[in-house]
Amino acid sequence: MLRNRGGETTFQLGGVPCYFGILLAELEIPWSRSLKDRRMVVRSLLEKLRKGANVTASDLGPDGAWAMVCLAVATAANDIGQVKSVLDRAEDFLDREAESLDFEMLATRRKVGSYDEFSNREN
Repeated sequence: MLRNRGGETTFQLGGVPCYFGILLAELEIPWSRSLKDRRMVVRSLLEKLRKGANVTASDLGPDGAWAMVCLAVATAANDIGQVKSVLDRAEDFLDREAESLDFEMLATRRKVGSYDEFSNREN
């Protein structure tokens, strides 16, 4: 079980602090008329994010929607400034790509924090 007690208290794994960050981005592709159109944009974004920003990125859905997209971008590092910087770069990238791939960023949300306790207890 993983517990996040909030705040930015440092969890140390072998003396190394552990911070995480997640960025959620809601996008709209107004010209999309099929799942194929949607997939073209999403695949391009995910590939470029993973390669260029060295992050984990995923399409969260909604399933079956042609024009709406929710992307999740996640990263972890031993410095909270690094985590924030990576998420900033990912958000800036999405802003830049919006023009070339013709989509609109409707909203973004982010969470940055630290892990302060790990347990291997099974539920």
